[in-house]
Amino acid sequence: MTPSHRPRFVLITIAITSVLCSCVSNHSQSQLMVSFLPAPVPTPKQAEPNPIPAGLYDGSMPVAARTTLASIEWPTEADGRILQADERFEAGKKLYQLGNIEGARAEFNRAVDVLLNASTDLPNRQKLERRLEQLVDSIYRYDLEGLGSGEKQEAVVYDKSPKDEILQMTFPIDPNLKPFFDRGGKLLMYHGWTDQQVTPMESTIYYDSVIKKVGKDVAAKGLALFMVPGMNHCQGGAGTDTFDKMGTIEAWVASKTAPTQIVASHRTLGAVDRTRPLCRYPQVAKYSGSGSTDEAANFSCVTP
Repeated sequence: MTPSHRPRFVLITIAITSVLCSCVSNHSQSQLMVSFLPAPVPTPKQAEPNPIPAGLYDGSMPVAARTTLASIEWPTEADGRILQADERFEAGKKLYQLGNIEGARAEFNRAVDVLLNASTDLPNRQKLERRLEQLVDSIYRYDLEGLGSGEKQEAVVYDKSPKDEILQMTFPIDPNLKPFFDRGGKLLMYHGWTDQQVTPMESTIYYDSVIKKVGKDVAAKGLALFMVPGMNHCQGGAGTDTFDKMGTIEAWVASKTAPTQIVASHRTLGAVDRTRPLCRYPQVAKYSGSGSTDEAANFSCVTP
């Protein structure tokens, strides 16, 4: 179009639009005016630049430059997902610091989802999986208590079972046995070190608590604990689990002297194949260095 035609086109456009102004609204007018304007010429989409420089593989680039560029690890889809996950994680941290726990939890979940939703065929997936493990560990270590907090719930109250009452009777919490000792009572305790049902530490802890409560001298007259190496729950196992319990306590009452050791035996098919001394806690049996280890005579009770 020549310059002389351009003013004429503008005048025609103005004339037409001025006539329409009297019968259409401003909104419709603006639409009609646009319809008379020339259509915009679409901008051609430019191709994305190739991240790999030209000449890298065709030999036209110098050898030194090709070597340097070939050694560069170009970003992959896995790297992009890791970057997105890190951004979500950082956003969650900021929300958490502002006290927005729900928002922080949502951002942390998005960070994990970005990595979890990656294709199983994704190259460098091992790199992504390592970052996922690190991210999950960071979320848990960040503040588990804070992130897990929600509406406070009332503490659940359970009724006491008959078993609890029995334990209260047979294994009292109160270690004050002085009234029992003052009446001449004798308590002989024994427990297998390999008891698989009740931890042997319960007996040692209770023994120590009685000593602490009533005093060592008072407890020594009425309390004796014997720990049995290799004995299971009450009996059985590789240890020497057979000994005269009633005979020991009767002799204690009669002599008024607490036992320091008890000879015990182990039986196989009813035949005794080993004897060992059981030592009063905290003493243990120590081998003399000579003779059979299956005979109690070759051991003595010592304080470890």
